[in-house]
Amino acid sequence: MTRETESREAPFRVTPEEYLADTLIQLEYRRLGDARDGRRIRLLEVLKNRGSGHSSSPHPFEIAEGGLHLQPIPSIE
Repeated sequence: MTRETESREAPFRVTPEEYLADTLIQLEYRRLGDARDGRRIRLLEVLKNRGSGHSSSPHPFEIAEGGLHLQPIPSIE
């Protein structure tokens, strides 16, 4: 199941589907630095993972021929 949002919703609203799901993953395409330079980064963040611990930090990732590859966590801002 997927859901698309225009931007980060604040406060985070929980839908019935999200309540029932065991895992929630948010994908984001975030602009870095000055808006004029156009640099962007893809981020993956685990919002919920029922029954297991997980990192609450956004993780940079890339989509390559071999699949999805998580990258080391730099300073995002």
